[in-house]
Amino acid sequence: LEIIQKLAVQYPQINVIDKPNTGVSDTRNRGIALASGEYIALLDADDVWELDKIEKQVKILQDNPTFGWCFSLCTYIDANGQFIEGFNFQAPSYNQFEELITWKSKSFPGLMSNLLVKKEFLGDTRFNSKISSPADKDFAIKLAKKGDAFFMNEKLWRYRQHGSNMASNYKKVIDEMDLMYKIYLEESFFEDNKIKNKALASVYRMLAVSCVKGTQQYFKGIKYMFKSMYYHVKRIFSSN
Repeated sequence: LEIIQKLAVQYPQINVIDKPNTGVSDTRNRGIALASGEYIALLDADDVWELDKIEKQVKILQDNPTFGWCFSLCTYIDANGQFIEGFNFQAPSYNQFEELITWKSKSFPGLMSNLLVKKEFLGDTRFNSKISSPADKDFAIKLAKKGDAFFMNEKLWRYRQHGSNMASNYKKVIDEMDLMYKIYLEESFFEDNKIKNKALASVYRMLAVSCVKGTQQYFKGIKYMFKSMYYHVKRIFSSN
């Protein structure tokens, strides 16, 4: 905080908000509510933007006004900032919303350090304060439902991988992923039954594997596998 406050003296455009820790999602929502600019860009504490990231992304959205948000590739770094090998995103192949919500996307635009969003396009979309680990994916799904993002085929940010990444907490990720899709069902988020059944079949299968391989919660894994099979059968016989 002391370092940031010193920077704010040097750069008056920096607005420092000092608040109790209420979780990553609630804090992001606070930042969005206080933002007064045309664009929203979020940077997680352990990630790094390339110096021209924002400049290039703003230009892309200005040159392509039909798009309300964009994302790019990244490079991977370790805890010390050294470059390492890692999976990279690919250009979306079809409907981004369906790719994301069925967890089939290889162009996952989540990880909040990646995105630039027009505030007008964002509207009232916010992070779910009940979710932390998969909050990035949930936010990207909500944006994709509004409209596809512009995919930038260049590496504009650096994603840091280390042992304290939130996603490394398997049990928490599993429980919050389950909650995320329960909320989708409760809020009638799906407008197409085929996509709903495809998404739930895919997600519950993924949770089943995570339970067995990641946490050794075998009974819970079996439960998710049966749910996956149920929605897979529904998908086959769904007329819409």
